[in-house]
Parts: sequence; C-alpha cells; structure tokens
Amino acid sequence: MPLKPIEELTFTDDFMFGRIMQNPEICKGLLERLLEIKIEKVEYPTLQKSISPHYKSKGVRLDVYVQDINRVFDIEIQNFLDENLPKRTRYYQSMMDIDLLLKGKNYTQLKESFVIFICKYDHFKLNLPIYTFQNRCDENSSLILGDKSIKKVFNATAYKNEKDVAISAFLQYICNQKPVDDFTQKLSSIVEKIKKHEVNRKEYQSMNLHDRDN
Repeated sequence: MPLKPIEELTFTDDFMFGRIMQNPEICKGLLERLLEIKIEKVEYPTLQKSISPHYKSKGVRLDVYVQDINRVFDIEIQNFLDENLPKRTRYYQSMMDIDLLLKGKNYTQLKESFVIFICKYDHFKLNLPIYTFQNRCDENSSLILGDKSIKKVFNATAYKNEKDVAISAFLQYICNQKPVDDFTQKLSSIVEKIKKHEVNRKEYQSMNLHDRDN
C-alpha cells in the first residue's frame, strides 16, 4: 500500500492528530469542549503511551494520554469500523488504572478516568452524536456505581443531532474536514502549518519507512 503523502493528511490521521494534541492548550481546549468541564492545567500530553504491566500480558498503546490534578484522559481517533471497540475501552480503562495504582498505593489514589473515542462512523447504529457509558445498577438505572470511570464514544456522522454548538462544530469538522468555528479554524490552520514544516515532513517519512520495514 503506497504511503499517503503528507500533503493529503487531515486532522484525523494518526500522525497529524498526535502532533496537534502535543500542544497542551489545544488538548485542554478539546477536552473541555468534548466533556463540558473546566481543566485548570494539563500535564504535557503523552503520545502513543505504551502500558504493559507484565511481559506475558497484552500491552496497549494509547493515542493521547493526558493527566490533570484529579483526572486522566485517553483520547483515541478512530477512522474505520472496529468491532472490538467496546472491549478495547474496557481494556484501556483497566490498563490506565494499573498504570496509576502502583504497588503499595491505596484505591483512593485512583483518579477519575475518561476513555474517549472520536469516531468517523456510528459504531452503535443509533444515530446519536455522543454515547456515554458508566457502570450502573441493572435493578435501578439511576444508581451509578461511582467508580469514576467514564467512557465516551463520539459519532461524527451525527453532528447535526448534537445540541451543543461547540461539540457539533467539532464533530462536523471531523466528518468533512471543513472548519466551521474559531476552534476548528485553528485546528485547520495548524494542520497546514505542520504539513509545511520540514522537520515534520522528515519525521512523517521516517515513521512510515519504519512501519513499512516492520
């Protein structure tokens, strides 16, 4: 399969998404927009963070791993249908907990965690722009377990059904790559700058050659 030229990359391509999310302010702004929360400060985002608790266990590589004082976030970009997505959210969540809770630490030190999948398709086929999952009681759905683990799957194709203007604009941008507000215009401008920067061009070419050799 021929390499995709860097000129054809969009925000949703892994390389481009990772480079843009390296900017703490952009990453913070995206999280605040998608989760409708306020974040005082994020630690420098970690790209392709690998977690492998045991040499015989299956490790994971998270697209973008972010922490603030009380929360951790895994942000994944998903361009193609993956039937294993629900179980991936489960496993990613468990690996994040293991990474947080080193031997000797107390359960109270587990931070609130978010596993976020931004998808260009509707995995659950209900035409909802956002699917939010928390552990609830089957006998009383109003009772939440309170383990502070949240999974959110965003469906860009249903952006017209999202009432929040900011979220809708972002999902629309994911869907068609055309900016529709200040934030998505900023993302689009950064995409073009990254394409023209010689260091990024060389790094992208090197990364693809490495992957092809593997």
